[in-house]
Amino acid sequence: VLYYEIGNFLIRNNREGLSMRIDTFLKNICDVMKKIISSVDFWKIFIPAVVAIIVWGFQENSKLQWEQYKRKEERYVKLLSAARGFYEGTEDVNKRLEFLKQVDLSWLYCPDDIIKKFYAFLELMKPEVSSKYSKAELKKRQKICLQELVLIMRKDLIFKKTNLQREDFQVLNLKANQNNQK
Repeated sequence: VLYYEIGNFLIRNNREGLSMRIDTFLKNICDVMKKIISSVDFWKIFIPAVVAIIVWGFQENSKLQWEQYKRKEERYVKLLSAARGFYEGTEDVNKRLEFLKQVDLSWLYCPDDIIKKFYAFLELMKPEVSSKYSKAELKKRQKICLQELVLIMRKDLIFKKTNLQREDFQVLNLKANQNNQK
């Protein structure tokens, strides 16, 4: 903008000696800027303003991280709930569809390792893959994959360091327990 104004000034005042006036003008601007920067009043305003901007930036970042955490938590709860559609004896097509929907949405917020675990779990559900294993071996592999998935989601949310292991997540089936009750 300053160069534009100087250019306009040169065009309007096409006279000799003009370059001397421009040099004087620029020198005066630099002198004024030096006086402003060296004044105590400038720093009384500038420093608090910079601090306020930095604090605001940190607050906005904290808000953003909290929002992301809440979204992840909400999705993980839905995923975990929908995973029950894959439990033996409780196969529920609607829950399986919800799980698939949540896996698709996970591309928006989940780290790569979690997305890969989702697909590893789903891979074991494919008929062409599941037919390679005995029923007991397939059930064991599916359980291990689900346990790893739950543990990695737990670590992603908040518990980066946890003493819980994959085996600590139990895949419980109420229907199997009801058969043992009188």
